[in-house]
Amino acid sequence: MPAATPQCYSSAVAELVVELSEKALLKQLAPSKTSPLRLTLSAINTTGMDEYTLAYQCAAQLHVDGPDISNSIPINYSVELIDKGKAFNVSIFL
Repeated sequence: MPAATPQCYSSAVAELVVELSEKALLKQLAPSKTSPLRLTLSAINTTGMDEYTLAYQCAAQLHVDGPDISNSIPINYSVELIDKGKAFNVSIFL
């Protein structure tokens, strides 16, 4: 039996969403603005599930805090099993 897809709110998924979001945001910021950022997720919701692929669609608030910034933005992401259920993939949509 294949592994279950991790839920939107699981710690492993949330950590990966934060990691991917940080990489995406740092690419968008000017080099002078790359001081350490602290990112956290809140208000995590499952917005849908594909019964065929068992993938979850998720929404949350991404809080970004740093010396020059403090903001909260909506983020959407999906979670799906890959490698025949041995791993999972997260795709973010900022």
